[in-house]
Amino acid sequence: MTFLLGMLGRLVPAWIAAVLVCAALTGHAKGEGHAFPPLYAEEEGHAFPPLYANGSMFLAAMEASPVPPSDVELTGIVAPHHLLAVDLIADSYARASGRDVDLVVVLSPDHYYRGETPVSVAVRDFSTALGPVEVDQNLATEVLSLDAVSPSNLFSHEHGVQAHLPFISAHFPEAQILALALDVNLSRDAADELVAALHASLSRRLEGGEKVLVVQSTDFSHYLNADQALAKDQETLFLLAQGDPGAVWTMDQPQHIDSRASLYVQLRLQQDLFQATPAVTAHRNSQYYADGQGQGGQSQTTSYLVLEFAPGDVGGTDGWVRPDTKTWWFGGDFFTGRYLAGQVRDPQWREQFIANVSALTRGAPLVLNLEGVLAEACEDPGSVPEAVFTLCMEAGPALKLLKAMNVRAVSLANNHSRDLGEEAYGEMVGILEETGIVVLEQGGVVDLDRFELAGFTDMTNTPEPMRRLLNTEDVCILDSAPPGKPRFAMIHWGEEYRPGPDARQKHLAEILRERGVGLIIGSHSHQAGIMICDPEPLPEACMMTSLGNFLFDRQGERVSGALMRVDFLGQGTFWPQAVPIPNWYEGLEQEPPG
Repeated sequence: MTFLLGMLGRLVPAWIAAVLVCAALTGHAKGEGHAFPPLYAEEEGHAFPPLYANGSMFLAAMEASPVPPSDVELTGIVAPHHLLAVDLIADSYARASGRDVDLVVVLSPDHYYRGETPVSVAVRDFSTALGPVEVDQNLATEVLSLDAVSPSNLFSHEHGVQAHLPFISAHFPEAQILALALDVNLSRDAADELVAALHASLSRRLEGGEKVLVVQSTDFSHYLNADQALAKDQETLFLLAQGDPGAVWTMDQPQHIDSRASLYVQLRLQQDLFQATPAVTAHRNSQYYADGQGQGGQSQTTSYLVLEFAPGDVGGTDGWVRPDTKTWWFGGDFFTGRYLAGQVRDPQWREQFIANVSALTRGAPLVLNLEGVLAEACEDPGSVPEAVFTLCMEAGPALKLLKAMNVRAVSLANNHSRDLGEEAYGEMVGILEETGIVVLEQGGVVDLDRFELAGFTDMTNTPEPMRRLLNTEDVCILDSAPPGKPRFAMIHWGEEYRPGPDARQKHLAEILRERGVGLIIGSHSHQAGIMICDPEPLPEACMMTSLGNFLFDRQGERVSGALMRVDFLGQGTFWPQAVPIPNWYEGLEQEPPG
């Protein structure tokens, strides 16, 4: 052991090395051939003693955490239980500490298969190195009414719970807890019964004014090398982006996660009880703690994803991201001509519109579908009726908007970019490039730092209207060697006011997916579509059928819009989220025909 500690000490701090050695000697799964830790056998009434008697590592992690408390109320977190990643655990509780908490529900795997039933509950209080943690006996009794639940002493050595207790004691000293350990083979039916019982009990607590935090203590991909782990973790991120808790049951244990049942219970409670959605705030791999990058040569690794939940359309949107996370936003159709031209010329209107956008993007880079042609001057549709169907934008005001919103790139792969002919199209490309905006053209691929972006259109209006243009040969540019970074595609397709997906869109999406496109972002329908992550059993890509309108002179129930937020995480993975936006054109008097 001394030799092993010495070797590890050259790579990581001594206390982390000790944790690694402890984990190596004890194991954590049935059949590994390691000795299981003993059960706590003291008589009833005694609190569980600390599994980690020295509180220095917890105090040091909390002291070193640079993370501010969330400005929005968090209703749940997902954090590791390997103390190798104690910094991520500390950060998660720092984020949740922005409010008082009365009750913490802890969901953990039953690592050592010690429970007598599929779900075990702690009925003893806990002692920790940083203070006591009291069990909510009333809530434990309510949960024990289920046939699948029984009390257990396994919590004396269940690190899935014990690794979190010092943080709970430090941040929420007055809170009580409900600690649950879920068997790896817990069925969906039993999980649904547990969700129903927790929903009923926690609803009463919330109605009584109590503040509840649900903590899922989970590590993700296990026993894979770095490349394999990266692929599995990206699949998990796609699955989470789908927003369907039931999809959790397609995950493999432990290749994707150590307890899919815990994730299912967490997602169901957040969705049904709190109306909360997740945000992924970190992705690390155990290899990161050896070489600082996660790109070394370990043959077996463990991955860590950190999530936080907050009520609303996007969880945790208080503007905070980690230094190694970069956020980009994507919007749908952007058009400032015709019946919007007068508004866009007004500096006060522009200022208010920019403020509305910035409240969401917080100045992060933005990519839009530029639907039309930028020109020095445009014909008035009031005096030239044909101009109604030609999408022309006055360049000056439009460029002011684009720059103020930090638009880094625009797609010209659509059916209106050549409405004024090839010469006007070329002039527009020159204007945009001179302004410092990257231009994505039909069949092109641009490098935008954290990702590659391809552009395609399945339709054109010039020299005459044509549809169903794309075929396999048109996307051959993607057949080159796979990129070393995520590859996205913006595609103009489908039918107006039908966000899809139709059979044609599914076919094109499959062609793109086969060529390594991990995120497909559609436009043209003037309606926001849905996020789809296919195929079964686990997704290899996500598709937003349409982002609808970002800014366009259309009103009414038929039109809508969304933004796509993409967080590029530290390990090279990404987390997409669709965010509904209002119709910023609503309220103006004039409305174009059709």
